[in-house]
Amino acid sequence: MNAVRGRLLQAFAKAEWSVSETLVALVEAHGAKNVPLRMMVGQRHQDLADAFAACGVRPYPAGVAALDSFRRHDPLRNTACHGV
Repeated sequence: MNAVRGRLLQAFAKAEWSVSETLVALVEAHGAKNVPLRMMVGQRHQDLADAFAACGVRPYPAGVAALDSFRRHDPLRNTACHGV
């Protein structure tokens, strides 16, 4: 069971890293300044959703869809990470 939990946590960590990298890339591509990378994963998800909205959804429909799909798994992440 610990091996499965470890792989699950690794998958979430990679996805969270991707959210951060995508947010930074969008900020750099569109010249935004002073955009914080907040600590909580839910906050970063919201920051990325806001960045997509600011850029217009049209250029990034796959990104918006992927983020929406991934955010549905937050309760599973909380259970795996915190046992709650």
